[in-house]
Amino acid sequence: MRTNVSELRAPTLMSGWYVMLLTAWADAATQWAVNRWENSVVVRGTDAFVAAGPAGLQVYAVSRPSNLRPPALVDLPAGDAVRDLLVADHCTVGIGYKSIQVFDLADPTRPRRLGSLATQYYVADVAVSGTLAYLAEGPSRWNVDIGSQLSVVDLSDPTNPRQVGACPVEGGARSVAVSGHIALVAAGERGLMAIDVNNPAEPTEVGRYDTSGQATDVAVRGHYAYVADGTAGLQVIAISNPLNLVGVGGCNTGGAAAQALNVAARSRSVRVNLLRLM
Repeated sequence: MRTNVSELRAPTLMSGWYVMLLTAWADAATQWAVNRWENSVVVRGTDAFVAAGPAGLQVYAVSRPSNLRPPALVDLPAGDAVRDLLVADHCTVGIGYKSIQVFDLADPTRPRRLGSLATQYYVADVAVSGTLAYLAEGPSRWNVDIGSQLSVVDLSDPTNPRQVGACPVEGGARSVAVSGHIALVAAGERGLMAIDVNNPAEPTEVGRYDTSGQATDVAVRGHYAYVADGTAGLQVIAISNPLNLVGVGGCNTGGAAAQALNVAARSRSVRVNLLRLM
């Protein structure tokens, strides 16, 4: 759920309204995509981009919500899927199960699949900075007894994404956020991990903060990381010195926090992704 809190006295829902509109479209694949938990909708301007699982990527024009038209589609090869989307400046990355897909959405009416990369482990999350993507690869809800790593992928040629480096993650990589040359990884029972990615070919762990719960998601703003820490709620960790991560606060969410607080300032408005509770 995303809320606009630019007017603090009267916060209003934003993307949820579009999701409800999209579910009204009489297309089984679209309804499946919106309603299944592992899929997502990203709204940019007057376009909604839907991660539609095995059905690929779907793009809806929502400038006239009462008159939705059939979506523009990007099909995938058999066996691939898009569970989630990250719309970046350079390109759009679709998260599969053990793969990523790279899309060109410059013309939303003609979305194109540019390239893909098979990964070693399940892709839990992706962050993009410049022409580099950082993949949190690790355990899935189907298989928790597998290896885990932070992978660095070069997207400078979107038609040929390639892994250039990796760092093992003890505890299992669940989520990743990037601040400068440091990647912050939510590593389950092992807490928050700081990885120096200044040299993409040799990402190196430089710090760790052992949270009291299960770190499942992380978001960064300024000098602080916000960690969804399971039954321990929301944890706030100072990251100004990656070699010495320091917990500075927390919040009991009344349930198991599964997704971190994501605060992003845009012009005069602030958008907040609320904590999702299990």
